[in-house]
Amino acid sequence: MYTNGIETLSHRALQDRLGVSFPRAKPPAGWSVRTPPAPTLGDLKQRKVGEIVEARKEMERQGVTVNGVRYAGDSDNRRDMKEALDYCAQTGVVAFSAWKDSDGQHHKNHPVSDVRNALMRIAMQRGDLIAREGELMARIDAAQDEQDLDSINW
Repeated sequence: MYTNGIETLSHRALQDRLGVSFPRAKPPAGWSVRTPPAPTLGDLKQRKVGEIVEARKEMERQGVTVNGVRYAGDSDNRRDMKEALDYCAQTGVVAFSAWKDSDGQHHKNHPVSDVRNALMRIAMQRGDLIAREGELMARIDAAQDEQDLDSINW
């Protein structure tokens, strides 16, 4: 980014504006390289919060395995499993004639009880992951400097 004290432009935008090509390290007269300010502790904390939330979500996506079948724990899959279980509760179905697992494998006569067990295990796992996230968020809030933040990992 380059500035002339009035506006800030990218390398390409400044070249287009002036109609000249120049090396990144040598801006034209009247323009200087704008060095972004160093991130504040607040910025670093926000970045760390994002990392922790994404790590938790990745752990959720991995899900659980019941009787050799993997069930992803992401919100879409949890919703789909609940919908399927609601249907079974309404109709009395005890096995799905066909079930596609989270690894794309197909299973015939898949027990409803396995799906119910998986959903319960996912819920328990998710609770544990959210508790861990909460612990890490408290450490992020309490961090006094960048070194404190660097010590916080999933």
